[in-house]
Amino acid sequence: MSAPLSYFITTLGCVKNQADSRQMALSLQKRGLVLAADATTADVHVINSCAFIESARRETIAAILEAYDARQQTDQKLVVAGCFSQRYANEIKTELPEVDLAFGTGQYAAAGSLIVDRFEWQERLQEQEAGQRPALQSSPGSDLARLTRAGVSSRQSSSALETVWAPIKISDGCNRGCSFCAIPAMRGPFQSLAVDAILDEARLLIAQGVREICLVSQDTNHFGGQTEALVDLICRLDEIPGLEWQRLLYMYPDPLSLAVYRQLAPLKLRSFVPYLESPVQHVAPRVLRAMKRYGSMEFFTDFFGEIRSLYDQLEIRTALLCGFPTEGPAEVDAALQFIETVRPEKLALFSYSAEEGTAAWGLADPVPADEKACRVNLLRAAHLQVLQELHLQRLGRRYNCMIDKIDSDSTLTARRPQDAPDIDEQVFVELDPAARRHHWQPGQIVPLEINGFFEYDMSGRLVLESK
Repeated sequence: MSAPLSYFITTLGCVKNQADSRQMALSLQKRGLVLAADATTADVHVINSCAFIESARRETIAAILEAYDARQQTDQKLVVAGCFSQRYANEIKTELPEVDLAFGTGQYAAAGSLIVDRFEWQERLQEQEAGQRPALQSSPGSDLARLTRAGVSSRQSSSALETVWAPIKISDGCNRGCSFCAIPAMRGPFQSLAVDAILDEARLLIAQGVREICLVSQDTNHFGGQTEALVDLICRLDEIPGLEWQRLLYMYPDPLSLAVYRQLAPLKLRSFVPYLESPVQHVAPRVLRAMKRYGSMEFFTDFFGEIRSLYDQLEIRTALLCGFPTEGPAEVDAALQFIETVRPEKLALFSYSAEEGTAAWGLADPVPADEKACRVNLLRAAHLQVLQELHLQRLGRRYNCMIDKIDSDSTLTARRPQDAPDIDEQVFVELDPAARRHHWQPGQIVPLEINGFFEYDMSGRLVLESK
């Protein structure tokens, strides 16, 4: 009997794509495909693509060509899914003959059927099932728990099977209409996902060892059409045994997000971490108007200040987009003032990339690339100064941290509740002889004292209770 049909998924882009890849893996395994050891040996290699900015598109095209050249089976099928396929379906057909099948952002749950039908694998899968039913098909109730985590590779993390955290998507699409953003063209209008489906996915992931859930979407605070819906979802997730931490990502900086954090604060939920990710993109009035974004320096200062006051030791992640049309020296100075005033613990900096089809496309791209890079570096230097001061304040503080991985019998990597996985700081711990006798596990919560820092990350020591 021939070997079972196998698949492999490579995930590019943002954390939301990881959630979509997990959905595709579930769909493929339901149809009987099994996870391949690596991308080169799979019967079908699926690339979950990104097309948000020019660099992401280049990475997607490079990944397609690399996958085609690296395949060990000449009859391997190469599939491209997601944002790049949604936006450039015609170009894929005419310019990328290496691709055997492409489908867009609304079809992740149907990936198994799309692939099996396109490559006419129905008969082979029937023979495979009749000859030796794969173990993962033997008990659907328990299998779903395994399927939700299996078979997702990423260029950011090697495999979803190795992580103690997982993103769960709670909505898709966006109605904001930011002038620089192509997401509505790729993801469509905003649509909340079903609460019961979100909770079921969370329970399945937790059953498989996930200890932290990140709620993700393009516009998180619009979930359910009212703030109470998002608050209720977080409360229901908090009731699930085994969930240690949950955090909100992609909270738009407006009164809706402020209302969510106001409503959650008095509840003091055990799993809701003191963390706010809210990308302002800019603070200067004329740039915000050109971006079609909400806010002002005054509002952002009050917004972040009030939410800080509601949560003990809350930390902030935000983002600034540099070099947008209408940004000049005065607007750069405003961004510097924001960094010095709000003092965000985490700051993502991006150079503006003009995107065809967006409202800002007509504004051209007047700021040269080297000037954008200079502005990014200027803002980064200002933030690193703030971060160094924050690191000094952390020295000697104790945090209940989650172990992300055991690096060896003498070292481990952990995170504070204030640090999101993959994007924020980590704490590196050298275990002393006494600590090495313990059986540490990823996902375990341990007390750490910060005793050093690098540019971004920190070092710490385990605080063990003496017996």
